[in-house]
Amino acid sequence: MLNDEPMHGYQMMHAIAERTGGTWRVSPGAIYPTIAQLEDEGLVRIESEGGRKLVVLTDAGRSYIADAATAPTDPFTSMTDAGGNSLRDVVEGLATRARPSAAPAPRP
Repeated sequence: MLNDEPMHGYQMMHAIAERTGGTWRVSPGAIYPTIAQLEDEGLVRIESEGGRKLVVLTDAGRSYIADAATAPTDPFTSMTDAGGNSLRDVVEGLATRARPSAAPAPRP
């Protein structure tokens, strides 16, 4: 995502939820330590923008993504199966089918 544009942490969280149709909702407790690790590795830098922290890819980060040997796979492509159903659709379908069997028996 940062290869497309610099983002704030909460923008990244929202973008992940949006790209996965809400199936994957990242918490601040997961996103900010990841950003800190990427910064420690020199792949991103933090810039201040209006009092907020903007995460920007460094040249090293861009090289890492561009190099076929180290380029990460797009995690969003695996969020849907071959039939185009998202994980959320599958789980909701299962819940809908299970609901009638979980209902209490009617009282006489």
